[in-house]
Amino acid sequence: MPDRYHDQEGKTVAFRTMSGFFPEPILKDCLELWRAINVPMPVPDQLSLMHRDGCPEKYWHIDGVVPVPGLDDPDNMGQGNEDEIKHLDTRLPEATRNTLQMLQDMTGIARARLMSMNSRSCYTIHTDATPRAHIALQTHDKVWFIIEGAAPFHIPADGSVWIIDTTRKHTVVNGARDGLDRIHIVATVPHEFEEQFRARDLTK
Repeated sequence: MPDRYHDQEGKTVAFRTMSGFFPEPILKDCLELWRAINVPMPVPDQLSLMHRDGCPEKYWHIDGVVPVPGLDDPDNMGQGNEDEIKHLDTRLPEATRNTLQMLQDMTGIARARLMSMNSRSCYTIHTDATPRAHIALQTHDKVWFIIEGAAPFHIPADGSVWIIDTTRKHTVVNGARDGLDRIHIVATVPHEFEEQFRARDLTK
């Protein structure tokens, strides 16, 4: 499969940056943490894997998803300063924590979340403040990333990390009929990655 995707003008909208991860054990570990927390989730399809300094442990799972009591204004959507949400949840098993730490050391990711998407669903069209790193843990060929100006593309669960220019208008569609959830780890990456998009343009 391609290692990058472009828009109609040849500008890069997504590229593969790392590979060699093992999706199955990471997915198992993250889902076990999700079950162990065993509290109602304010956003039922997201689990935070990182938290800020000063965030009480009982709120680690929602930091960067919704406002944290005592840390955030209730109206700020819980995102705050994304770069500050950088401490991995120590309740994750060591192997998965080490994998994510290696990814953080190499790319500077922050605000990592486990995000689940039901079949027969899509996100609203939106933009993000910075590009996003995606590791597909569970997916299928009826899930498509759609970015303004580019043809739809699919990210396989093959152990790769994809950097996606979500500063553009975008959405994701899970077009499966029933029971085929799409589960990714999604994290912010620094603005410096925007230069890496331009280095891969077909128009340079």
